[in-house]
Amino acid sequence: MKEKVVIDKEKIREIYTRGSANSRWLIEHYEELIKNYNNSFVAVAEGKVIDHDVDPSRLLQRVKEKGIDISTVAIDFVTDNPALYIL
Repeated sequence: MKEKVVIDKEKIREIYTRGSANSRWLIEHYEELIKNYNNSFVAVAEGKVIDHDVDPSRLLQRVKEKGIDISTVAIDFVTDNPALYIL
């Protein structure tokens, strides 16, 4: 017998709202981020950089170790060389 799955729409809305806000912050501050974290992956939560690394796996692991809900964290590769991002 399968268990009934209950979807908490309010929780999903909250995750989406927080994640979107972090993504917007990252985009709005991209030029500033390039100056400080060029050619690195940057994790943003609650409108601030919480960590960065050249290795996305290490970055994600540290964010998880900090107990931060990764479903709302915005992570992007910050670079002043768009061709590098494609690679």
